[in-house]
Amino acid sequence: LLRPEKRCDMPLKRSEVNEKLKWKMTDIFSSQEEFDKLFDEVSGKIGFGKYEGKLSDEKVLLNCLRELDEVETSLEKLDVYAYMLKDLDTRDSSAAALLAKVENLLVSYSSAVSFITPELTSLPEEKLQAIIADPAFSDYDYMLKCLLKDKPHVLSKECENLLALGGQKGLLYTNELDTAKDVVLLPTDGTAPLVIDGASFLKICLLYTSDAADE
Repeated sequence: LLRPEKRCDMPLKRSEVNEKLKWKMTDIFSSQEEFDKLFDEVSGKIGFGKYEGKLSDEKVLLNCLRELDEVETSLEKLDVYAYMLKDLDTRDSSAAALLAKVENLLVSYSSAVSFITPELTSLPEEKLQAIIADPAFSDYDYMLKCLLKDKPHVLSKECENLLALGGQKGLLYTNELDTAKDVVLLPTDGTAPLVIDGASFLKICLLYTSDAADE
């Protein structure tokens, strides 16, 4: 047994954790200024409206897909950093604010590119097959094959944009559960309430909705 003075009943503050056990966040961004610089650059690149209505042109489509790659790589870097920073200490309000800022950018991006899938699936199947077979699109053939497979189920441009905008509420909901200390479940059969931590409850919800979608 540990001596009383060695027992740890409360989580350690990050400043109290041994350096070798910490994530080295500077491997992703060396400073807040570097993060802000990439954030501002990405914010200025999510306007994909110049491609709307023009994706039947293979050259325009290829440029669009390459630009999507570049923006999504940067977005992923921002998102991973913000999530990790928040997870270092869920009590840190500044980290939570930074994550919310990134997630708002992700929603804006999703809305900006929501026209792409409906526009591509509106093309004749023969046209899509020809694009897939074009060696210039070899980096995107799997994505395009998946899109072709989902062609009958894709919503209209307006509906896809609405779903993208709705992502902000979903992100807020999951963040609230993830940071909640406890969630109290009240059974309808009169038995005692069940207390479960927020993160575990969120995982159960996600598993349930995933299983329901597969049925």
